[in-house]
Amino acid sequence: MRKNVREFYKNEHYVRKCAVCHFYALKCNFYAVIHGKLSNPQSVIFGYGDEKDEEYKELMNNKNHEYLRHIKSFRNLDASNYRRMLAFIESDSYQICIMGHSCGVTDRTLLSTLFEHPNCVSIKPYYYRKEDGTDNYRELVQDIARNIADPRLMRDLVVGKERCEALGKE
Repeated sequence: MRKNVREFYKNEHYVRKCAVCHFYALKCNFYAVIHGKLSNPQSVIFGYGDEKDEEYKELMNNKNHEYLRHIKSFRNLDASNYRRMLAFIESDSYQICIMGHSCGVTDRTLLSTLFEHPNCVSIKPYYYRKEDGTDNYRELVQDIARNIADPRLMRDLVVGKERCEALGKE
């Protein structure tokens, strides 16, 4: 197992920085906060969430339960948010609006479930405009693509930049 995975959980700066990120799937007035709320620190879920990665298989084969403590698939069972999200995506067609989430592969299991579901009609990323006038739209879309197995599906689902909006400055 690579050292960076073990160190991932020990990096306090990373946890503080990402604690303000939420993933929202919007439909009318419905939204789900997948990673918990800052107002309830016990609800915040961080950890490893890429069940397709070889390192995940190594963690699962290791007999040390401590390595599995921060696997998101297990942490999602602690609260009803994940089940509510699954019920939501089964109920009707939906658009995913991404605000403040990197869409990195540490959430691949959750994101691929949402992105590749037949009821997902589009993915609209709200990107950040940087001080120098550039933005992170392309990087965000590239990270979204890493969570979708079929490149054609990714191109069909992701809303083009001209129809997306910047959230503000980083």
